[in-house]
Amino acid sequence: MLHVFCYHRITEEPVAHDHWGLAVSRARFEEQLQALSQRMSLLNLARMDLEEAMGSPDDHALISFDDIYREVIDLALPVLEAFEATALLFVAGSFLDRSSFWWDQLENLHVALPPEEREERIASLWAWLRDLPLEEKELALAHMRRVGRAEPLAPQQRPLRLEELKGISRRAHVRFGGHTMSHPWLPSLTPAAMEEEIRTGHALLAAHTGQEPIAFAYPYGAWDGPSRSAVAACGYRIAFTTQPPSPSEAEVRGHDHLTYPRLCVGNWSGEDLINRLA
Repeated sequence: MLHVFCYHRITEEPVAHDHWGLAVSRARFEEQLQALSQRMSLLNLARMDLEEAMGSPDDHALISFDDIYREVIDLALPVLEAFEATALLFVAGSFLDRSSFWWDQLENLHVALPPEEREERIASLWAWLRDLPLEEKELALAHMRRVGRAEPLAPQQRPLRLEELKGISRRAHVRFGGHTMSHPWLPSLTPAAMEEEIRTGHALLAAHTGQEPIAFAYPYGAWDGPSRSAVAACGYRIAFTTQPPSPSEAEVRGHDHLTYPRLCVGNWSGEDLINRLA
């Protein structure tokens, strides 16, 4: 059986503000991989492919990252290489060479507020911004920055640059997967827009990494029947979601490679991660 783990940021130290729980410290990351390696094999895609691992009677752990932050290069990849494990990176193409991810800008604008008010404001604005085109999101956030005050984001808290993407594509333990271009909520799009997002993201990765993307990850984990069909139509045989299945879906989801479950990992101890596998 294949257990798939979803990470976003690996940081030098725990972060003070992390609304979406995206940051895992390097020490915790190492502790988690050590704990997993004592229970199962950390998947190396040079030795076993995804479908073989999915059908294996033995347990395997796939370590994946979404979006992708610059921190992954310095803090995550060396750890995975030491464990001889593959990092499967799901890249949202439109963010390459941008200065930040829009959700980090949104959180950063509200860190000075009292916690309860901060959580409410961020949640409300996220719901409004989510389905806007990326350019409109960034225009709205630029206006918010002009009328408000925000500290600069940490230099490492930025998306990869295109040249960095090309550079890590040559590393033996790195593989790539599709994650659309602009990280939209796919169920909100028309079928044509879904296909455009998925196909252009796939084409960008193939062109600049020299690797064919081997799987797809639904942005925000969000999928429905039309988006699942669009992913299949674009040639993907494996796609991952972080949406928990309903009880009626749970039995079939384990056999559906286009809605295969992933666990989003927080800044937990290794023991806590193992306990959550149940």
